[in-house]
Amino acid sequence: MATAVMPVRIALRAWRADRGMTQAQLSELSGVHQPTISLIEAGRAKMVSLDVIERLCKALQIQPGQLFEEAPKKKKQKKAK
Repeated sequence: MATAVMPVRIALRAWRADRGMTQAQLSELSGVHQPTISLIEAGRAKMVSLDVIERLCKALQIQPGQLFEEAPKKKKQKKAK
């Protein structure tokens, strides 16, 4: 039986903006380095540990499940002839 995979992304920028925080402020409150926050927000983080998720959520005063959202589906590229 095939399992469907639902791509998700971390909606960190939206939550941070909602709280009126800069990346530097979130870094200070969470103890997560600002470059790491930047990579997460840009969708370029290769892996985000549960510890980092927990610290960010605590600083933002949200539950971990609130940090994730469904990622938009990528458009299939047509092959050039």
